[in-house]
Amino acid sequence: MSQSEDMASPNPTPAPVRVQCRCGKRLIANTSHIGKRIRCPGCGETVSVPATPVIVVNNNPDTARSTRRKLITIESLYVFTGLVAVASIAFVVWYLSLPTPAEIESARLRLHAANAAAQEWLEIEDPDVSEASEIVMNLETAISDRAITKNTAEKQTLTQVKQKLAKLTPAGSSNTSKVASGDISTPGSPAQGGWELPRFLSSGPMTTEEIIRNSERAVVMIKGDTSSGTGFVIDRNLIVTNKHVIRGESLSALEVYFPSEPTSGKGPFKTTLVYEDPRLDLAVLEIDRPEVRPLRLANSTEFRRGLDVVVIGSPGLDQQTVLENAVSRGILSTTANLDGIEYHQLSIAVNPGNSGGPVLDDQGCVIGVVTLKSPTKEAVAFSIPSADLKKCLGLVKQQSAAERETVQRNHTIRSITTRIIKRERINERIMSLYAEGMRASIAAGGTASGFLDKLDKRNKSNLEINAAMKRDLAAFAIDSTISESIRSKIADLWANQLEIESYIDSPRGTLLTYEAKLLELSDTHKRLCNSLETLLGYDLDDE
Repeated sequence: MSQSEDMASPNPTPAPVRVQCRCGKRLIANTSHIGKRIRCPGCGETVSVPATPVIVVNNNPDTARSTRRKLITIESLYVFTGLVAVASIAFVVWYLSLPTPAEIESARLRLHAANAAAQEWLEIEDPDVSEASEIVMNLETAISDRAITKNTAEKQTLTQVKQKLAKLTPAGSSNTSKVASGDISTPGSPAQGGWELPRFLSSGPMTTEEIIRNSERAVVMIKGDTSSGTGFVIDRNLIVTNKHVIRGESLSALEVYFPSEPTSGKGPFKTTLVYEDPRLDLAVLEIDRPEVRPLRLANSTEFRRGLDVVVIGSPGLDQQTVLENAVSRGILSTTANLDGIEYHQLSIAVNPGNSGGPVLDDQGCVIGVVTLKSPTKEAVAFSIPSADLKKCLGLVKQQSAAERETVQRNHTIRSITTRIIKRERINERIMSLYAEGMRASIAAGGTASGFLDKLDKRNKSNLEINAAMKRDLAAFAIDSTISESIRSKIADLWANQLEIESYIDSPRGTLLTYEAKLLELSDTHKRLCNSLETLLGYDLDDE
């Protein structure tokens, strides 16, 4: 064979093939071994080379293994990246589904309120069975809220309510299981041995008599040293009234009465101030009397023109006579904006003493708080809408102990200054009358002292400092939480007032000196009031 022929048709180099021994070792053979057996250097066994072997393109076994490892690594990376993506999406979905802090706090407050109402119902020896449906429904709803994680105690309360209800409900009543399960959609028939659901859960308006029977026990009369007004229980131990009902009153002198309760439960009961809103003229008091069933706020705050309404309150007939829990009927007439505040105008007769009383709709629910009446028109009154009341109650529930102390301290400051200013105005008027009497006596040919000698001693100042005022002044003088400058100005205001009273009880000097002293004391009073207004940040005349 020639050299050219040899180069044109060279002998093909056997291609390497890959086989694997049973011991796990991989062997490299070539195509000439196909169908034959080769010996494994690892275990010594012979291995058959198959007819369709996997041909290793790369003759270097190390390079083949490296390529294979890279492919495995890339596949693993893809799988890992996919798993991380799925886990991330799952985490984001879970996180977004978590309740916000505000939702948690709101759910906690609802649960607390529902549980408190249930506990109150359990504590009553002979409770109203018709209330159980609402209690069970509210408590079950609060417990099932997704924002609540700890509700063991409330679940126990719910069980106790259902157990007590089962004992109180007559045997065979179709409503026993319905209330116990929270199903209150179908009231049972009393004629069949069941009990009636509360009217507010049924259709149709209540009669005035039914509204009064269900509501009057929660309406209170609030008395202070100088005035009285109305209020009503709206939540566990909380009483709503107008701020002006307790304006100028000492907190230690405030008393609460329940006119529609039996004699033993009428009171008086001591109360504590927890909230005031001067702008809306609302105040909230707290009383330690847990067995009182509160009134219900209407679910809807929508104004309904022409709605029949009922007002319960204790207006004063004269200085000595108060009409306790008197009832008035009227309609919701229109809305009115007075000094930037939205009111509901009522076509209803109210009088001083009705302030702070509830305005009830045809289901016996509170839709407003009586606050004003027209000074010139009959049967024209105004109420604070329930929407504003709900906002105030929400703030009360979020209040801290320190914030309550601040409310009480500010009320005491306002109360003391208001009482001093009222006394000063009365006594300044009396001094003016004395000066006019002296002047008239001199004009008639007499003397100033001759007029003063004829004064009836009983007609002098006759403004005794009551015990509550003494206590407030004594506590105020040593209250380190009140700035020294405020305490000092109020002490000076009180000293100036006492000097005015001394010139009424013991008038002295000539007409000119008496008039000069009146002017001096009046100017001092105005100067001190202006200084206090700057320190306190509000107009004392508004009080």
